[in-house]
Amino acid sequence: MFSFQTVKQKYPGKRNKKNSPSFCRFYALSFLASLFCCLALAGCGNTNGYQSDVEIYSWPAMGTDISISLCEQEMLKKEELFKRIKKRISLLENILSSHLPDSELEKLNNSPVSRKMTVPTELYDAVNAGIAWNIKTSGAFDITAGPLITLWKNAGKTGHVPTDREIESAMKNTGIDKIVLERSDFSIMKTVNVSIDLGGLGKGFTADDIAGLLKENGQESALIAMSGDIRAVGRRPDGRLWRVGVQDPRYPENLNALVTIVEIGDMAVSTSGNYRRFVEINGKRYSHIIDPRTGRTADNVPSVSVIGPD
Repeated sequence: MFSFQTVKQKYPGKRNKKNSPSFCRFYALSFLASLFCCLALAGCGNTNGYQSDVEIYSWPAMGTDISISLCEQEMLKKEELFKRIKKRISLLENILSSHLPDSELEKLNNSPVSRKMTVPTELYDAVNAGIAWNIKTSGAFDITAGPLITLWKNAGKTGHVPTDREIESAMKNTGIDKIVLERSDFSIMKTVNVSIDLGGLGKGFTADDIAGLLKENGQESALIAMSGDIRAVGRRPDGRLWRVGVQDPRYPENLNALVTIVEIGDMAVSTSGNYRRFVEINGKRYSHIIDPRTGRTADNVPSVSVIGPD
């Protein structure tokens, strides 16, 4: 199921910058299916005051709703781009997903220990990126935290907080030192029965990939929203920065309640928090965010936003 929305606005000749809107505007909600943390406030148009269309293409994929906004004027070219984007995201989902039993990632997770497995370059690059970020964050980000994620998901279902022994047992099969990458043949080998989970970077990785696809096709102004990850391609056509509002975690039901608005150009902003996704056990909330260094949930993180080039 796909949905299209076109926003049109025409401005006559010169405009008074103070009193008249400069571009057609729309609100593209990035957390349509999950966190509802970021709100992208975007504009599209041209400086000559001619009519301009924003085509917003939305559909469910990768466990959320995806929204792609283009300022391309040629409708046929725009529709062809949307088809290519959808096909590319479907391919990446079938490679990176931990929820699809036949994905390339799950084939790797189910592969025998100590046996090299040649994987698609996209999966190799995503795992390699995960290792790099594990090092940069001193272990706070860990793509091998799959056993811990499963443990806490089951805790939410059973209503029992994991014991210290259960956490220690799960942590024995975590750690980036337990996977070996070989770029010469794009192979990955597990030294123990580790479970890789790319949920923490899969959508951002995909958004960057789609941004590259758009640039290759001559797009200089676009906005990609995938759950908590918003990726801006270039700036708005008028040269101004894209504006992204960050949801106030104290008022999760009020989408107009913002902590701040950040401005980005050819960059990304990613937001996550513990106020929408959590489990409640014996009256206490436990966040979906897990600290792999302790094996426990990070319960004192209402909302965090990261801004960067990728």
